[in-house]
Amino acid sequence: MPLPKKYAPPLTPVIATYNYVDVAEGTGITTFNACTTNVAGTEKYFITTAEPYSNTIETNLGALGAGVTADKDFDTGELNLPIIVKGTATVNVTSALIDGGSYFLYAKLRKWDGTSETEIAQGSGSILATDGNLRRTILLKISDIPPTLITIGEQIRLTVGAQGVTAGGTAWIAHDPQNRDGTTFVPSTTPAITNKLIANIPFQIKTA
Repeated sequence: MPLPKKYAPPLTPVIATYNYVDVAEGTGITTFNACTTNVAGTEKYFITTAEPYSNTIETNLGALGAGVTADKDFDTGELNLPIIVKGTATVNVTSALIDGGSYFLYAKLRKWDGTSETEIAQGSGSILATDGNLRRTILLKISDIPPTLITIGEQIRLTVGAQGVTAGGTAWIAHDPQNRDGTTFVPSTTPAITNKLIANIPFQIKTA
């Protein structure tokens, strides 16, 4: 009588950990928090899946004139495995424009190799007018992110900024995963805002 054949169990592909899955787009969504650290006297801006206490809670982007833009780049660390970004990203950001004027916020998704950056997709919000007292948390949407390979050693870069529509005003953004009070943004007394800058970035889910 022949011995029964032995079959090895099928190999299971390594699956990244996602905060949630978008079934319609076939993507896994990972949540990143923006923050800063100080390295040898230089402030470094980065995004992480952890929730650390940011070195700085808020950043002055500078004065905005009509058509003037100002932004900050938040980077992941260098990737140890290749990944593909695709789908729709969302970014919650709290901003202010001090001393009047009007502006809008934008977010860009890029990849960075340490020397040059490659634009992937971007999105912007509606125009915000201020009398100097506006503090608002809004949602930015980056739609139609094409399947984009980010290879080992490259980084994901999230750029968040503001563009002036009318002259006047200094723009600020908040970025503390622990939502502590800052000077410009004080969530404890303004519960409609948060000092967390959160990006939900979509990744292609491997099916085989």
